[in-house]
Amino acid sequence: MAPPALSACAEAVRKHDNDRFLTALFAPAGVREDLFALYAFNHEVAKTREVVTEPTLGQIRLQWWRESIDGAYEGTPRRHEVVEPLAAAIARHSLDRAQFDLLIDGREADLDDEAPADMDCLINYAQVTGAPLTRLACQILGASDPEVMEAARLVGTAWALTGILRATPFLARGHRSRLPMTLMVEHGVTEPALFDLKPQPGLSK
Repeated sequence: MAPPALSACAEAVRKHDNDRFLTALFAPAGVREDLFALYAFNHEVAKTREVVTEPTLGQIRLQWWRESIDGAYEGTPRRHEVVEPLAAAIARHSLDRAQFDLLIDGREADLDDEAPADMDCLINYAQVTGAPLTRLACQILGASDPEVMEAARLVGTAWALTGILRATPFLARGHRSRLPMTLMVEHGVTEPALFDLKPQPGLSK
């Protein structure tokens, strides 16, 4: 007997964010699709830099998502395979609007190819792109007390930092880097060598 077909959101998450797809499978069945909708939305905004050819187009895309979230909260969601199930999840769980705004605003940094100046800048980027998503997932799971939200901030930030490290070769192929410039200088790592994917001792430190 063939397994049931995945929803459009679940399939997108399985394909593009498999780690979160697997974690969602451990969630209660009644909220699983809401998590998939949330994670599919995150993928949509996170891939902005990869699907546009210039920053202005990226800003337009992010604005489209801001307006889509507006419509979701106003009860008039756009007809879209991610927006409609996400709007349903927002209504079911009274999700915090501010977290969506933080996620979208955080992705504006992706439109600037300049590497973060130092570790503080990198952690701030990881926090605004990772913590809101984890907080929203916790709200879907019915956990929203202050202690959980603080734990979600830490876990979300750490997960984002891990993703940045894993993406280093991918970003380097596009002549982009999220490695802090102060640490690169300290360990003798140069962007030209990084972009050429040449092994450098400093990268292992």
